[in-house]
Amino acid sequence: IIGKEGRNIRYTRSKDGRTVYGIVMHWPDAALAVGEVAFQALSGKPVTRVRMLGLEQELAFRQADGALRIEIPARLRDPANRPCTWGHAFKLTLG
Repeated sequence: IIGKEGRNIRYTRSKDGRTVYGIVMHWPDAALAVGEVAFQALSGKPVTRVRMLGLEQELAFRQADGALRIEIPARLRDPANRPCTWGHAFKLTLG
């Protein structure tokens, strides 16, 4: 683990530094009210792709207000549609 954000997010990265994994320890229920989850620790680092491990599609995202904001697909609001129960991992490719 290369860092953490609060009590809920941990980070690790690939050896070449091009990929960061943001691991959310619990489903971001509060984020679902706005349909996104934000990673503050990536402020200033350009991200080119975002995926949630266990899903095939890339996720929409934007970098604004000092954070990477990832849009959570509406279908994932139902726990039965999530790729796992705990430890949701986001693969963040840096540019």
